[in-house]
Amino acid sequence: MKPPLCQVWRALTICSVCYGLAAEPAFASNAADNLTCEIFLPRNAGILSTCTGPFPGTAADIEISLFGAAPNAVRELRVAMDGGAQEVQHIGIDVRPVIDIETVGILFMDMNFDGFSDIAVMKSLDTGYRYFVYDPAGARFVASPELDKVAWPEFDAARGTVTSFWQRDDGTFGHKIYVWNGDRLELQK
Repeated sequence: MKPPLCQVWRALTICSVCYGLAAEPAFASNAADNLTCEIFLPRNAGILSTCTGPFPGTAADIEISLFGAAPNAVRELRVAMDGGAQEVQHIGIDVRPVIDIETVGILFMDMNFDGFSDIAVMKSLDTGYRYFVYDPAGARFVASPELDKVAWPEFDAARGTVTSFWQRDDGTFGHKIYVWNGDRLELQK
């Protein structure tokens, strides 16, 4: 039985686990995108975590599974629709997101403002994310080198902008604002 969903403290928080170590999966919730994640403790057959929820822009539910070696060496992202009944794709990836009793480093939200949710998987605790945008024509997630280049993007669907905030070692800081032009991000200022 799943525990009540956690309340999260930030709009774009990564999945927060609702309870600690157990022989059965721990459950998590991401308020930003309505995913529920299971963290397998101990790890089952290479499955580190599985996140499920509605897939906005479609009538289907989505299941995103992280496969690899414990504790967090993710080598493959598996995407399935309709509760895992229809496997859609396997994506090779080499990342080390946070996967522990408090967090799962995955986001599922519309990052290119086309009405379909996209996937971001944390590369490591302090190096950002790998991005995969949904291609409705091919019914697949496609790597987004455009987003991979943007440092810590913040997405504003109302304005249609992607903002990158940066800071140098010397203490100077700033931001860049991008807009989507087709499948390319263009710098606005």
